[in-house]
Amino acid sequence: MKRARAFGFAVGAAILALGGCGEDSEPAGCTGASCGGAGAGAIGGASGQGGSGGVSGTSGMGGSGAMAGDGGVGGMEPPIMGPQPTSCIPTGPLASALGASMTVLYSGSELLEGLSMRRTDLFATDATGILRFSEGATALARVTTASVAEVLAADLRLYWADAGSLYRVDFDADAAMPELVASGLQSPATLLRHDEENVFYAHATTATVWKQPIDGTAGMQLVSAEAADLSVAGESLYFASGQAVKRVATEGGTAMDVVIDAPRTIADIETNGVDLAWTDGVEVFGTTTEEGTMNKALTQAGPSATGVGQSRIALLQLHGNAVYFADNAGNIGTALLNGSLCELIAQGAGDVRGLAVDDDYVYLTVRVSGGSKLVRIAL
Repeated sequence: MKRARAFGFAVGAAILALGGCGEDSEPAGCTGASCGGAGAGAIGGASGQGGSGGVSGTSGMGGSGAMAGDGGVGGMEPPIMGPQPTSCIPTGPLASALGASMTVLYSGSELLEGLSMRRTDLFATDATGILRFSEGATALARVTTASVAEVLAADLRLYWADAGSLYRVDFDADAAMPELVASGLQSPATLLRHDEENVFYAHATTATVWKQPIDGTAGMQLVSAEAADLSVAGESLYFASGQAVKRVATEGGTAMDVVIDAPRTIADIETNGVDLAWTDGVEVFGTTTEEGTMNKALTQAGPSATGVGQSRIALLQLHGNAVYFADNAGNIGTALLNGSLCELIAQGAGDVRGLAVDDDYVYLTVRVSGGSKLVRIAL
């Protein structure tokens, strides 16, 4: 399924289905002890017999009723806090599988986590470091062995923070020793982002956001604020804080409001400097960086795995004129930024840990029984 990439009303010729854009929707919630915590349990039993409950559900509907194999999904979704969603309801594939559009690039015992893309290479972390899957490859290559919680693909190198220090290796490294870039970072440093000269990060313990130059000189605090997510474009750093998105100059200064009074707490943001997409886990919204009050509700999460309550959006990517998401029920969806289309690309993907998008494909890391998969879905 290919989509036209020009902004506006152009869409691809092979769209499976349109969501009910603009229609009111009130997904069923739940009450009592069966309601989960932060969201539905993502994966059932590792032995293929279904889990004893959802990962986040307290008692849930997992257990013996969960699906086998790549993971039964357990735990009912908790009720939606705040207003009920009214955005486009994504529909599409009916089968609870990825189908013919999926190509498995890797399937094995490596427990792949988050996914980064740079040019034609894919990078993922596991328990012992960073792995690379290059275009045309048939196997994963070990880039480095290190303690890596989050990898950042920037310039021609990969960066990560560990115990108050920033490290890097080259993209094409083969079992390389990490290079120390700078020490003295606030630890733990999370939500790593970059421009040409700096790595930006959040420090949750002190509720601050920092800039660390990659030339190794001393870092500086940019702003004092709780930050749920960061995004860099041009000379501005954007950050989600409560029910607002703010921005501050990458050289420092006063933070300015971009989005205020969102219906729920904002969890994830993406911007290219002109368009801004953000999600509160329930819905995805789009606006421009200059007119943050002109928000469009673009799409909501897909159906829950149990059919009770609404799933929660876990991962968000902005690419071209569209946003892409993965939710905790294994739905992969997309919506155009002008609000004219939302749809599901796939259902039943399982426990999705990483998401990356280019012009032709969506890439996922998916946790399965005994390991994980790296898969590609054609657009």
